Amino acid sequence: MKNAYLTILLIITSILLSACGGDSKSKTEEQSLDVSQAQSQLGFYLPTWFDHSGDIMVRSEGGDIITSLETLSLNTELITLNANQAVVIEYIPNFKKLVCPVTIGCGNSYDYYHEDSNDNGIIDLNEIFSVDSTFAAKVFLSPGSNKIYFSPLSLIESSTTVNSHLKSLSVTPSYHQTYVDKEHSQRYQYLSDGSYYSLFTTYENTNSIALIKESLPLFVSENKISAIPHNYFSDIDQYLSDQQAINDDDLINRYLIEEKFKLNRLLVSSTGDLSPTHSSDLNDKVLLEQFRNIFAFINIQELKYNDEVNNKITELSNILTDDSENTTAIFSEILTEVLQLYSPINDTPAGLYQYQGLDVNYTGSPYTWVISGIYKETEVNLELTIPQWRISAARGDFFKATIAGNVSSADTTLSINTDELLLKFDGVEDVFNDDKAKTAIFNLITNISITTENGEMIGRINIEGERVENESGQLFAILKQFSFSGLLSTISQTTNISIMAAKYTSSLEQNENDFFYNILLDLPSSGSSDFRLSISGLNTNFELLDNVNLALRMQGKIVELNLVQSKGTRKLLVKGLDGRWLTIEQKKKDYSGDLYFGNMKIGEVITIRGLPGVLFPDGEFHSIF
Repeated sequence: MKNAYLTILLIITSILLSACGGDSKSKTEEQSLDVSQAQSQLGFYLPTWFDHSGDIMVRSEGGDIITSLETLSLNTELITLNANQAVVIEYIPNFKKLVCPVTIGCGNSYDYYHEDSNDNGIIDLNEIFSVDSTFAAKVFLSPGSNKIYFSPLSLIESSTTVNSHLKSLSVTPSYHQTYVDKEHSQRYQYLSDGSYYSLFTTYENTNSIALIKESLPLFVSENKISAIPHNYFSDIDQYLSDQQAINDDDLINRYLIEEKFKLNRLLVSSTGDLSPTHSSDLNDKVLLEQFRNIFAFINIQELKYNDEVNNKITELSNILTDDSENTTAIFSEILTEVLQLYSPINDTPAGLYQYQGLDVNYTGSPYTWVISGIYKETEVNLELTIPQWRISAARGDFFKATIAGNVSSADTTLSINTDELLLKFDGVEDVFNDDKAKTAIFNLITNISITTENGEMIGRINIEGERVENESGQLFAILKQFSFSGLLSTISQTTNISIMAAKYTSSLEQNENDFFYNILLDLPSSGSSDFRLSISGLNTNFELLDNVNLALRMQGKIVELNLVQSKGTRKLLVKGLDGRWLTIEQKKKDYSGDLYFGNMKIGEVITIRGLPGVLFPDGEFHSIF
């Protein structure tokens, strides 16, 4: 996969310059431009565990009350408001009681009400308890449908200047659905459910929940990265993985993976003022301007990125190789296999063991493993100590460890020296006798360094894998998801970076074509000091261009692009802030499409003398490229 990402970017650039397109099918809900009658229909979603009867209050940014009402069914309410304005929505339920949705329980009894049916002092699944329940969100209303999916983050951002979506390269916050995404309700519901599910999964009392809410603004706005937000977002990611496992809809699972990418991008440090600018002018051509700004980083004559950006991408591609990916996967595989075979999980006595070329010296009190040898042509020297060990059929097996050493291949050295390695396996009914104990879903979270002759990456990895049994009864580990966030350092640059690969097929094979990939890196340049780029695709053969997504931040603004090419037709969907979007379809030299603000069509894509552009109702014509 060496140089694959550079190739991707060059090919995408070439196609964007030559011709782009998007889905230009008409929709019955779309409205012709009528500036005086731009309306927004505002709906709501709150997980079913909470009370849906209460008071809704909508205020202006200045605090003036726009409207208020009582509701008996929050998720079915629909309010019509003037579009093109920022509003703050507050919902206060009549009752603070909720039903614990978490299989392993919602922690110890809180300071508030709790119906402890078995008097064990723990809020078990389906037991009723209460917390201080206030829900809020601040959004900019675009014409047409808008829906709020309440979450802890929406509450925080309703009263602060934090804007997480600018950090994760999303055109709207994760809790605000606009008209262009009106068919994607399920993905927003999963995020809302997961945000609260994760809040109650790990933390044991109201003080812990308060700490999460206090840490998130600092995490997003000031890059104060701590274990609390990392663990919280990792738990949301795990919730989405659980939904993937029980869901057979490939499209929904694809959306879940895309949301995981956004969560992972949140874990990357960011620079610059993360404050969006809104325009209430329906005729504003801001999206066209944003789209054309992309080409400030492209040499139009040579169809490539400018030298400044191109050199940085080349350096990244020299580190992101098949060898570095394989070395990381082997590190995870060794830990999971050794701990499954030679540990209390398998009721194995302490002693000296050999496993596929590795010498394993396993001792107890404290549990320690010294692992050395050659495994799959990779040199291994690791020492692992686990002072904390939990085996639980209900909550899963949990290990907190210290580890030091390295895993070295021909071109890559993975080094690790940390006292914060977490390894978790899902629970089984009987960890010692149940056949299910042979297999497990595991998570490995730790800080690592990956070094090659071309540079170094230092940061945090989160590996999700599964130990499976094939038809022949052979046990082996497969990688289901890998994410990394941290710093890339080379001779000429030090830049923020994130990488993620998520398996989207149920195949037991370890094939790179079974993964959906995302990379993000900061590329500050003379054209934009806050330039941040993200690329997603179904596999490493991006040159096929069967499905490529780009997200870019330039000069404080976000643009998302989805490029599709099929049977001589190229389509491009471009999304900007506040529900503005553009579709372009190109067949040979003919371009068509439309420019929208919410559900209102504000311009038409036409071709004049071979030049594609947008024709506005007032007769103005603006070229696209």
